[in-house]
Amino acid sequence: MSLIGAYQEIQKLDISQVNEAVRLIVEHNLPREAIPTEFLNSADVWSALLENMPLTAMIRNLGKMSSVGVLDSMSEGAKKIINTITNEDLLQKARIHPMAVLDALKVYNLGRGVKGSLTWYPNQQIVDALDSAFYKSFKFVKPTGKNLLLAVDCSGSMTSSISGSSVLSCRDAAAALALVTANVERNYEVVGFSSGAGWSAPAKRYAYGSASGLKELKISPSMRLDAVANVMAKLDWGGTDASLPAQYAMATKKKIDGFITITDNETWAGVMQPSEALVRYRQQSGCDAKQVVVGMSASNFSIADPNDVGQMDVVGFDSACPAVIADFFRG
Repeated sequence: MSLIGAYQEIQKLDISQVNEAVRLIVEHNLPREAIPTEFLNSADVWSALLENMPLTAMIRNLGKMSSVGVLDSMSEGAKKIINTITNEDLLQKARIHPMAVLDALKVYNLGRGVKGSLTWYPNQQIVDALDSAFYKSFKFVKPTGKNLLLAVDCSGSMTSSISGSSVLSCRDAAAALALVTANVERNYEVVGFSSGAGWSAPAKRYAYGSASGLKELKISPSMRLDAVANVMAKLDWGGTDASLPAQYAMATKKKIDGFITITDNETWAGVMQPSEALVRYRQQSGCDAKQVVVGMSASNFSIADPNDVGQMDVVGFDSACPAVIADFFRG
């Protein structure tokens, strides 16, 4: 029987024919998307699907598999999950970005879906395996090879959730991106910014008169995610001036290829627009720098100049964003 034939056959089955559904899944390696909805509450069906399930699909369906009992403590399903998601060869082959692993970890540990009514009891060993996979996956992220300045909004509003997620705050997502950058890139600096007093330039002010409000974040590649988030949380200064990163680069005469500015939403509390600051930086430094501004909780966003091919806005944030940003700087 062909794969298409197996798909057509399983569509004809009713819930009393679970064993036949399992046989078709095992013999023809049918994916979860080919299985009729009424069979997706069967532990036997999920156990069959798990045998050849790709790693990305595996971490996406952890909650459902736990809810039907496939991932109970010391079960064969749990053992397979733990062995798979901590296997560095499989992580590399799947090309799963650390942010995707972190998102799966946060959702699974919550014990309920972000949308819908699905609930489950998290298996702590799987939580620990996901945590391990998050750090292991750093080494498989392709570096940009550019001089990057990652600037993180450290205002109090960064505790809000990223768009479309109730499990990951803007601060946690920014901390994760900073930690990935520290582990992957060779030439980078991570700074925190706001609109209040913070980093002190020699003249106490940046070029073009903006008040000091930026501070280098001491982030080491060996740090844990919660430690990085705590560093950012200690620098809660107030408002947001997203032009400060470019002004800082001008004041310190740094050669920057790419600015990544992370904030929760579109805000401006400075004397110039971020796009204007970037243009002035290019003129002063002679660097053809690019800029990405990420509004993690935004629904409508326009800080970057849409007429400048070297600037890009990212509205919201998900696990695909880091790769999009990296590709933008490579292009």
